[in-house]
Parts: sequence; structure tokens; C-alpha cells
Amino acid sequence: MEEDGEGTRYKAAFAFVAAALYLMFGTLQLLAGSGLGDGWSRALLLGGGAMDGMVMLIIGLVFLQGHRELRAGLREGVAFVYVGILLATFFLLVQASQISASYMGAWTVGGDWEGYSAMDTISPFLYLSPLPLAGLLAWRGSFTLRPRRTRDGRSNAFNNVQED
Repeated sequence: MEEDGEGTRYKAAFAFVAAALYLMFGTLQLLAGSGLGDGWSRALLLGGGAMDGMVMLIIGLVFLQGHRELRAGLREGVAFVYVGILLATFFLLVQASQISASYMGAWTVGGDWEGYSAMDTISPFLYLSPLPLAGLLAWRGSFTLRPRRTRDGRSNAFNNVQED
């Protein structure tokens, strides 16, 4: 396990990149979902609605707060990074379930599905997903509910965030 310096710098950089991407695509998705997107929104695969944009903005703000706290030297910023990763992963699963349900409905019910494409329901959650998934894999050992032990063997339940 590394000391605070190197692991914190990586998490702060990760949080900054994730915040920038989620805030940028969240804003674009919100604009496209509000009816302000034309050709540019289809080119960026912004097929979701305005609520998808709001969720991406919230995830971006969580990452941004994590970055700000880590840059200020507060270890609690790691919790914001982890929550951002979990939120992004959860909404990726929601998006994948939505696309799967659409195709299952087309296959089982039939009907007028001519011209339907899953590309119409894709939002940036899908193509932004490699970043939070990489963070989840990189820091998977840090997600724990078990209290850490101090050097003298006592439980430190108030400092449950593990650093890499």
C-alpha cells in the first residue's frame, strides 16, 4: 500500500478527468435533451434525454468535489471519488438494461419496430464507462465496510477509507 502522496495524486488526477468529461457531456446531453441539439447531438450519440444530462452533471460534480478535497489535502476526498465511480457504474448498468429491455421487447412482442435502433437510446454513459470501470478495477480493494486496524491493533472505525 502506498503512502498518501502518490495514490492521492493519481486519484485527484482521475477525479479531475472524470469530472471534466462528465460535466462536459452532461451539459451537452442536457442541451440535446432540451431540444437544442440538431446534427451535432446525433454525431456525439446523445440519444438520451435531459434527465440523463442532469445525472451526468451530478456525477461530474461529485468527482469535482473529490478532486477539490484531494488537492486541498483532505483524505475525505477519496470518498467522493469512490462514490462517483459507483454512481457512474450504476447508471451504466441502468443504460445497458434499458437497451437490453428495448431489444427484448422488440423480439418478444414484435409490432412496428421497423427502423428502431439501439443507437437512439445510447447516451454518453456507455462511452464514458471505461473510465469509472478502470477506477473500479484499480481501487477495488479499497471498497470495504471493515474498519481498518491501527498499528497497535486497535480498530479505527472512523477512518474507514483505505489509501492505495
